[in-house]
Amino acid sequence: ALGRLRKAISAYRQALHLAAKQAALPIGASDLYRGLSELLCEQGDLAAAAEYLATAQKVGELTELTGWPHRLGVAQARLKEAQGDLEAALALLDEAERLSIREALPDVRPIAALKARVWIRQGRWREADRWANEQGLFPDDELSYLREFEHLTLARVLIARYRSDRDEESIRGALRLLERLWHAAQDGGRSGSMIEILLLQALARRAQGDAPAAIALLERAL
Repeated sequence: ALGRLRKAISAYRQALHLAAKQAALPIGASDLYRGLSELLCEQGDLAAAAEYLATAQKVGELTELTGWPHRLGVAQARLKEAQGDLEAALALLDEAERLSIREALPDVRPIAALKARVWIRQGRWREADRWANEQGLFPDDELSYLREFEHLTLARVLIARYRSDRDEESIRGALRLLERLWHAAQDGGRSGSMIEILLLQALARRAQGDAPAAIALLERAL
């Protein structure tokens, strides 16, 4: 969330190094391999990400930790999406949703929002729009980190709606929401979120035909 991917990767590798020194792999080792895989996927190293995910599955099958199958499924879906296999990504998200169990930690990246993002990439923005309505998401909602991912997904829905229907209120709502999310992420020091927000602002400006503004936003994100 803070945008410090290299530090996160280093922490995962250090934890795995300590786990390897144990007489038996500790409970939770599967999540270490999965978490490292997700970061490598975000960096674009898809081959290494796939390798760590395969190890995560093997280790998970040897432990008694609950919840790992659905977390693994979400990570596998993200990898398939990165590889461009959107149908496989949706199938994995459906299965992860079926296997999910209620946990103590808040779910800041709900499976339903992940599915909405895939639908948008497939051009099925009306299904994503229906998801947003079912969740009661609107551009002028009160913001919180717990729902930041969902509101960023809402911005994607609004941009997709504008591209399809040229609905001016949609693009104005998207830009208004993204500006508010930017200030919230800036106040929280969440550089990772700020990068995504800039990218979405660039997509919105491009949809409006303002290429210079889009390029300027991309430069800020870089």
